[in-house]
Amino acid sequence: MTCDLTLAIDVGTGSARAALVDGAGGIVSIASREHEQIVPQFGWAEQRPADWWAGVVFSIRKLLADVPDAAGRISAVSACGQMHGSVLVDGAGRLTRDTAPLWNDKRTIDIVRAFEAAHAPESYLSESGNPPTPAWPGFKLAWLRDNDPKAYASAAHVLMPKDYINLMLTGEIAMDTGDASCSFLMTPRSRQWSPQMIALLGLDAAKLPPIREPLEILGHVTEAAAGETGLMTGTPVLVG
Repeated sequence: MTCDLTLAIDVGTGSARAALVDGAGGIVSIASREHEQIVPQFGWAEQRPADWWAGVVFSIRKLLADVPDAAGRISAVSACGQMHGSVLVDGAGRLTRDTAPLWNDKRTIDIVRAFEAAHAPESYLSESGNPPTPAWPGFKLAWLRDNDPKAYASAAHVLMPKDYINLMLTGEIAMDTGDASCSFLMTPRSRQWSPQMIALLGLDAAKLPPIREPLEILGHVTEAAAGETGLMTGTPVLVG
């Protein structure tokens, strides 16, 4: 059977979506499932990573039902999604916190203001590639360290939303250069984590995943993920 389709996945703020895309970029079939945004208090925004995965599973199964021979025609899986959400997982890939603060979460504003007051822009702009803002996972990690120390201490890795989906698909951990560049923790010139920025924010460098290029193959669909989604075991999954 010809592998003439790509499975594209998008973890959006309002829904998880999946599409079968042909070699010319045309959408063969598309499906989605909405998920809620949790607002515990003004300015906060969270979601459950488990809801993202449930939406991805639902969407993939819908596609495979609509195009019955599609599973064997998929050459690769490529996921994208909302950026800056901070997902904590332990060494076995299990969530250490049921919810993840999102890109639009503003709970870190006081940490950001304190950072700006303490550090001149020339001390960090070349290392971070960005001005400080509540969106960046670097500040979210600092907040989680200070306000949910048990979840932070139990975490082996911090991931962004699409990285969590890739973990569920492959069992592998990584972040692409695009997501990492908007963490406030990656040096643009090296495309690697910045020891200086990690130290300035007082974070644990060991919790940051490997940075890889988006078009690299991260891994392959595991037997467990295949059982949930209907995909074929061994289907390649890209980093980004």
